[in-house]
Amino acid sequence: MGRVQIAYDPAVRMDVTTTEVVYKDGDHAELPITIFQPSGDGPFPALIRVHGGAWNVGTMDGAARIDQALAECGMVVAAMEHRRAPDYPYPAQVQDANAAIRWLKAHAADYKIDASSVGGAGDSSGAHTMLLNAMQPDNPLYMDGGDGDASVDYVIAMWGVLDPYTRYFYAKDHGRGHCKTYQGLLPDDGRDETGEPTDDD
Repeated sequence: MGRVQIAYDPAVRMDVTTTEVVYKDGDHAELPITIFQPSGDGPFPALIRVHGGAWNVGTMDGAARIDQALAECGMVVAAMEHRRAPDYPYPAQVQDANAAIRWLKAHAADYKIDASSVGGAGDSSGAHTMLLNAMQPDNPLYMDGGDGDASVDYVIAMWGVLDPYTRYFYAKDHGRGHCKTYQGLLPDDGRDETGEPTDDD
């Protein structure tokens, strides 16, 4: 079966409604997703977005203005929440992205989505999360016992963290004041928040 021909015109402006629902409710946490729904009959392409925040901060509404603008042009945008480090280490966030994609495709008809035209997006650590899922959407570790299609047709990776190990040393070398979200997560290296050596002697 071929793809449905869908129209996406960035010059168009549609009315948009937003709905927050729970896409994952299990032993770990109840996770919401906000759907930015353009008016019209569809079918619409869809984009699911993972927020950034060094894997431990940030919220799904951090880029709501962008999500709204994309939806006004005729794209269903789904902004998902996920579990955060350090309480939920890898692969929790990738499992959540995987589950959110499968959920959105399973509910494509409810939101007038063309399930064959679903992309992923993420910024910073969110891009890292989305890319990991995109490379192995059917990895049993990421599927976490679920079923369905977690693949995406493309990924928009905005300033993505592609080498977390190097990112760790970058934050360390620039001092904790450079990246406040790392406070409490980096080991004590004898430097203060500005990167200067502490004088404990």
